[in-house]
Amino acid sequence: MPAFTPIRVRGKRTGTEAEKGHKPLHRRIARRPTSPLLIETITRASSKGSKRRKRRERQFAMIEQLPVELVEDIFERSQNLDLSAASPILSRQLNHPHLYKRILDQAMAPLLFGHDDLENQSQSSASSDVAYAVRVVNSRFCSWKLFCNCLCPGSAIKSDSANNPTSRPAYSNVIGPLWQRDSAADRLVEAVHAYQNRFRYQILPVPSKLLSGPYCPDKECFLTLLLRHSDGADIDTVVPRDEDIYRAIEDAIKEQNSNLALYLMINGASAERIKGMAPDLLSSAVVEYGCNRTIVLHLAQLAKLDLPERTNLYLELWQWAENTENAGGDDGRWLKRCLRRARP
Repeated sequence: MPAFTPIRVRGKRTGTEAEKGHKPLHRRIARRPTSPLLIETITRASSKGSKRRKRRERQFAMIEQLPVELVEDIFERSQNLDLSAASPILSRQLNHPHLYKRILDQAMAPLLFGHDDLENQSQSSASSDVAYAVRVVNSRFCSWKLFCNCLCPGSAIKSDSANNPTSRPAYSNVIGPLWQRDSAADRLVEAVHAYQNRFRYQILPVPSKLLSGPYCPDKECFLTLLLRHSDGADIDTVVPRDEDIYRAIEDAIKEQNSNLALYLMINGASAERIKGMAPDLLSSAVVEYGCNRTIVLHLAQLAKLDLPERTNLYLELWQWAENTENAGGDDGRWLKRCLRRARP
């Protein structure tokens, strides 16, 4: 069998200079920027336009067309998710104030502007409108400023009232509030009265989101008007949840707002419910938020029947009073006198 001579094919790396292919020398094209032919070519290419579809022409699904339940579900599921990294488009739509404004306008429209159609509505539709409005106001994105802008589209919230905590509304004369006649509070109270007059079975509860602080004078006056709308009705149906009224009173105590705290204790819930919250509120008012004598005196009078049963609470308050008295504070001696009078 004849022996074949192997042929070694060498590439560019292992081949010699003689075996490598040489590139031909190309002549460099001298391009003149002022050439009329080059200018005409560039103008013709730019006039045709790009065939690539631009990003701004894409049509996305409008999230404000979704029901508020789905939007709230998206908010809840995106708490532990970096939504801006996962879906930038959805993040921009959720953070847009137009979405919140549209949802609030849609929810509050039957209460504010649908007075003439209330007689033609059924019981189920009226109750569903009220429940939908309360659910939207209690949502996470709803704020006091956004809520007032929804009620009063032509007016804005006064910024100086929030920055001036000394100007408190007079709760003894709620008939003449700080708000004007065409204000958001009066319009909402008129809507609530319309629901009460034509639907006696339906009572609009105070939204829990509005019961939380911080409290500006306008918000305080709004709450006083809203809590007074239950004429002849059970007061526990206006604020049905104990944690809502407890948080409202605690926020008022934290801000040292004695007027609002006393008003919520008297008109926010029934006496039995407030008496059950009084010991815990008394501990928070003394130990955590200082000792406002007006608030502490009222809470001590409410909790005098439960203090002997709560030995730990009594000892905690007495220890705070002794420490304050030893430090030279007058609140310690005053609190001791209140605790002695509270015990039977």
